[in-house]
Amino acid sequence: MKYRNWNGHESYQTILQQWNADMPKDFHLREDLFISQILKQEDIHRPASYVAIDETDREVGWIIVKRWNRDGIDAYRGVAWISFLYVVPSHRKQGIGRKLVTLAIDQLRLDGIHTVHVGKDMNNLFCGVPEIFGTKGFFAAMDFVEHDFSVDMHKHVTSTDLIPLRQQLNYRIRLATRTDFPKIHAFFAKNFPGRWQQEFIEYDRLGHDGSAFVIVLHDDRVIAFCRINDSRSGYNMYNTNWTATFDHLIGVGPLGVDDDYRGYGLGFDVTAEAINDAVRRDASDIIIDWTSHIEFYRKFGFDVWHRYASMTRKLSR
Repeated sequence: MKYRNWNGHESYQTILQQWNADMPKDFHLREDLFISQILKQEDIHRPASYVAIDETDREVGWIIVKRWNRDGIDAYRGVAWISFLYVVPSHRKQGIGRKLVTLAIDQLRLDGIHTVHVGKDMNNLFCGVPEIFGTKGFFAAMDFVEHDFSVDMHKHVTSTDLIPLRQQLNYRIRLATRTDFPKIHAFFAKNFPGRWQQEFIEYDRLGHDGSAFVIVLHDDRVIAFCRINDSRSGYNMYNTNWTATFDHLIGVGPLGVDDDYRGYGLGFDVTAEAINDAVRRDASDIIIDWTSHIEFYRKFGFDVWHRYASMTRKLSR
């Protein structure tokens, strides 16, 4: 078996063909999804990404790694993510997956990385190790520690599934427009500096119109938000990754409330309005991804769809 750095573009069709032939439909990879979440990502760390090649020169395994290469999230300095790891069925139980992870870890240690997560990367495919894959034991044997879990939740909706708002505070709630962007930037800087702020900065940079954000305003100040991602918009976010299973999937979340306005039920209302907007857009199904707030979303009729283990390895110097 030979191993070399994965340079990306020449073999991604092979990955898609092999993966989709092997995996359940819930996790089929669309070409545009792989391109947007992997090939076009500035965080891909090619020195730690490898492909395994068998004696017939066939590519049979891949590990794709990301590391933080941007400004904006200091907590991500020295952090890397295994974004994708896959070995074709005919070549499993031969040590290929272990070798790919070892090669990646050795390089990341040389690069000064101190923490490696499975999934959770910016513009990720997975928020952890999918329980359905049965690979937690593999990562545990590679010294990854399970420290938490998260779930994706699902609800099938019809045109009558509108949710009344509670409105315990005098406010306005609506979809954002670009004229709201300065107030939204201020909201994130005050309340959620970090990943959510960075995702909104990217959304703004790409020139989108604001319709992916339900906002709550009080005295012309944004005090809460909920993201709503339409699978037909052409912009991939985690809760619309797996559209192949559904007719018209819309993803709801994340959501957040200003520190000064908590305790008024705004989290419920902004989520309800996002769900209502999805219904008005003729969604067939709604996904809440990467959450541990199971009971909160059950209030809206969601059930657990998939579970993920959060697994991390700390690297010694």
